[in-house]
Amino acid sequence: MKNARVAVTAMFLLFVTILFILPTPSWAVDRAEAEETARLLAKLLKAGRLVIEQNQLLIDDQHKGNKGFTPEVFEQQLIHEFRQQTGIDLSKLQSTPASLAVPPLAKELLPAFVLASKDVVRDAQVVINQRGISYKNFIPATYGSQASARFSKHSRVRLKQTTLEPRNPKTNRMSTKPRC
Repeated sequence: MKNARVAVTAMFLLFVTILFILPTPSWAVDRAEAEETARLLAKLLKAGRLVIEQNQLLIDDQHKGNKGFTPEVFEQQLIHEFRQQTGIDLSKLQSTPASLAVPPLAKELLPAFVLASKDVVRDAQVVINQRGISYKNFIPATYGSQASARFSKHSRVRLKQTTLEPRNPKTNRMSTKPRC
């Protein structure tokens, strides 16, 4: 009788463990949605950095005043570049076919990141259109950190630019070489 009670108690504990500790199928979907949204946001950040890089000569042109690199021009180029990389058209995001599997969270956050990016380009117009200065310090990394910060402030989603290949190998903390 005691063994039966121990077995029933053990089965009950196993059931409770499965029910409350292991992830439920809905949690797995939420996690998958979050991971896909994160992947798409990273692609969008990368696309924005690429657009800035492709326009770097124009931005740094010291002889030209109004460069025509407006937030709207940036947005068009960003949407085009993101579509090239992912096949997803941000201008038609709400009507994206199910075959592209854009999670609802991404449909909310991607346009928010585009708006934050446009605001960064809008704020940089004075610098971008300034004559007489060749290096404006509006480079892909600057754009990326400013757009990420602005987006994070409004969405509470933190984006951070990282690399596995540091520019200065001496600062590589994962290095196996001892420091002297």
